[in-house]
Amino acid sequence: YVDAIRKVQPVGPYFLYGFCTGAMVAYEIAQQLIRNNESVGHLLLAGPAVGSIRAINAAATIFKFFRSEGISFAPLSALISIPGRIVRQLPGFLKMRLSKLRYTLVGPMPPELMMETHLLRLRPAIQKYRYQPLACPIEVINGALSAEQLASATEAWTQIAGRPVKVHTVPRAVGHMDLLQLPIAIKFTAELIDRSV
Repeated sequence: YVDAIRKVQPVGPYFLYGFCTGAMVAYEIAQQLIRNNESVGHLLLAGPAVGSIRAINAAATIFKFFRSEGISFAPLSALISIPGRIVRQLPGFLKMRLSKLRYTLVGPMPPELMMETHLLRLRPAIQKYRYQPLACPIEVINGALSAEQLASATEAWTQIAGRPVKVHTVPRAVGHMDLLQLPIAIKFTAELIDRSV
């Protein structure tokens, strides 16, 4: 990506934007540009794929609930993992045939499920990527967050980047794709981009 960007714009400052896993890619592009003594004027990450922040917060909430209710999470975890273990043991050709059968019987996946399937395929890359401190202005856009979640996300991103990071929330964006589809989210993102240039 860096070579393609440099063909269009040979020198910085570069203004980068990424959504979901594209935010992770934009972060890495900024890393590489800065390592090559280029200037990154602004990095805007929308709904960034950082399983560690969102997943840890979600998991902590779930575990607290189960513990407060005196419920052990272990049996539920084992039950959820059984289908995955079975499917992983199937030969590739059988997995493909089962997928074809599923589409024949049920029809195409709804967009929400397609997104989940897409994210499951990307999970290994998301989990392996290690964000490093980054010497450029960074802003993050998330969906609807409470004041506590916003403070937590701001603190986490500031630690990751090694510098202050502005984290914004779009109140009506409750789903991940809302950051791309809701007019209020699109307008807010456009305003941030305009201000950064």
